[in-house]
Amino acid sequence: LIAIEKILLSIEHETVWFALMCLTTIAKHNGAYEHLCYSKNLLEIIKQIQEKWIEYKDIQDESKLLWFMLNKNIKPKQPQIDECRETSVDISWDPCISIEDDKEIQYRIILDDVSITKTNKTNYSINNLKSNTNYNVKIQYVTTLGESIPSDPTIFQTEDE
Repeated sequence: LIAIEKILLSIEHETVWFALMCLTTIAKHNGAYEHLCYSKNLLEIIKQIQEKWIEYKDIQDESKLLWFMLNKNIKPKQPQIDECRETSVDISWDPCISIEDDKEIQYRIILDDVSITKTNKTNYSINNLKSNTNYNVKIQYVTTLGESIPSDPTIFQTEDE
């Protein structure tokens, strides 16, 4: 892994692309993904590659795929209840992940195991709720490459009328 990380920092386009392809192939094998996640530098190197090789679509595509493969099993943090009222609730959450182009990340809001919307912000107001009712809300991040596993639920109860 250390050798491939060094190759990723090469000045040759084809060499960087080939190293990314190798890592992506390794990440697809059962059990190998976990070993790639042990690298303390790999996500930072991927970010450097995206910045350095911005004009090369093949490198951009492969680095985004590898980034997603390394992050897809990261659970978003539980949403926080900012304000709860009779028929609405304001929630927010920490992104817990970063990607070079944040416009590519959206967050799916799941209320009682039903997807209600997607947003690129880290807060949202859920309306049209029933008063004095228990709900659970989860967050899931979504990219063009796929989606994460959902966060743990946050349980809340709307206020009484």
